[in-house]
Amino acid sequence: MANRVNELLAENKIKNKKTLSHLIGHGENFVSTLTNKKHNPMLASVYDFCDYFGMTLEDFFHEDDSKDKIIRQLNHLLTEKLNVDDLTLLFNFVDTLDKKSLRALLETYSTYHAVRIEKESKKTKIV
Repeated sequence: MANRVNELLAENKIKNKKTLSHLIGHGENFVSTLTNKKHNPMLASVYDFCDYFGMTLEDFFHEDDSKDKIIRQLNHLLTEKLNVDDLTLLFNFVDTLDKKSLRALLETYSTYHAVRIEKESKKTKIV
């Protein structure tokens, strides 16, 4: 809840939490208390946010699912291209790397792949 309220504040460039608290019909510390994760509001208070920002409850609680979509696409791609043994090898390999090493490995491969594609493209143009 606190994260969503903070997102709305940032998206709407609202810096004064006391003013917003009053605008939605609550005491001056209401928004501040929410964003500091001191308590979760009752559903009626969530409706007050929705009314102020012109959104539905569904919009208020909607989370960005772009990461989930990418995960589903990656899962589909991997299961399409790899058998169970290969998936296990890949999992064990990735599991041994920390985030920094994995990022470096992916960036290195991406650069290598781009150079390889460029060289193949030049060969095709020459022939």
